[in-house]
Amino acid sequence: MRDGTYRITLTPRWAAGVEGTPPQSSAFDLVVGDTTSGADVLAVHPPAGADGAFGDALPFVVLRRRTLPWERSGFGQSGMPWLTVVLTREGEGAEAVLAADGSLRCIDAATQARLLARPQDVRLLSHVREVHAGDTLAGLGDDDGWQAVVVANRFPRTPGLWRASLVSLDRRDDLLGNAPTLGLSVLRSWTFTVSAGMHGFLATMSALVPEAFAAPANHPFVDATGAVALQKRDRGGRTHSVRYRSPLAPSAASSPPPAPATIEPDVTEQAAFALGRALAIADGRLLRELAHLRAGALQKQARAQTAASLAGSVGAAPMRAAGLAPEAAAPDVPVHPHALAAASVARWRDAADVPDAGRRGAAAPGLAPARGER
Repeated sequence: MRDGTYRITLTPRWAAGVEGTPPQSSAFDLVVGDTTSGADVLAVHPPAGADGAFGDALPFVVLRRRTLPWERSGFGQSGMPWLTVVLTREGEGAEAVLAADGSLRCIDAATQARLLARPQDVRLLSHVREVHAGDTLAGLGDDDGWQAVVVANRFPRTPGLWRASLVSLDRRDDLLGNAPTLGLSVLRSWTFTVSAGMHGFLATMSALVPEAFAAPANHPFVDATGAVALQKRDRGGRTHSVRYRSPLAPSAASSPPPAPATIEPDVTEQAAFALGRALAIADGRLLRELAHLRAGALQKQARAQTAASLAGSVGAAPMRAAGLAPEAAAPDVPVHPHALAAASVARWRDAADVPDAGRRGAAAPGLAPARGER
């Protein structure tokens, strides 16, 4: 059987001589082939069960395999994505319900056509993005950093409960005709709630109170300098009174500063530093670069300490001959100083009569060439 959705109909028949009425025929759909399993879906937005201002965001699904939306023929047309996200309202009658067999059932063909994206739109609602595989936020545990994204065709502007469903259009050429079959095969479905009121950037800007930033002393939750009094718990479990000033709240220059005895420590810069460090820790590539930089600095420090230790044991003249002393310069000698030092340790031990010089040179850190050196 080729990949796709098959309808299986069961028609029971009674054997000859058996009394009674046979049960009615039943049917169900069977999906054959590799489809979007739980491992293929990396994330959905809005998150399942979330409640927030999602009215200005198109719901979407992030898939692990970047070629998945184009691996089958949507609407029976070659090159057409076979996956799309259908958005429906919950609790508004039975215009579209999630049936027990895992299909999205609409009350009539007109409703199904209205909810489903048009073929020319389906082509624009699937795309591929590349993210850093080590980024814990954008990578989502992906293996190669390439992800496919399938987006819905409308905004959930009305407050209330919504359902987003990732449906299959594989070989559904009947959806392009005048008599389409009711029902869409659902591969992934989740619900979220859109809160009332304005959403997005407009709501954020409308909620700002200019007077609070112009004259912070007029508001009881900030002091004369525009800072908020907070309680900070240190690592020992003790609680201290501190002050924090928002980056958007300027200091009131015209107000007299508080007395020195009443000034609590200001943790504004500490909070900004902690936030920046947390953002840096979340970037895996930055962590690797910092670790490599720190390893290089430690290797350089270890080489300098080892060179100083050997110089004190075997004398300055052999060190200059080996090129480990600062005043030695032999750019025309194609021998690595570390290799020359290692080869000369035995001779320095015999000449300088230092029995432990060889052991110290062999076990000393920093003498091995750094990574990447030739």
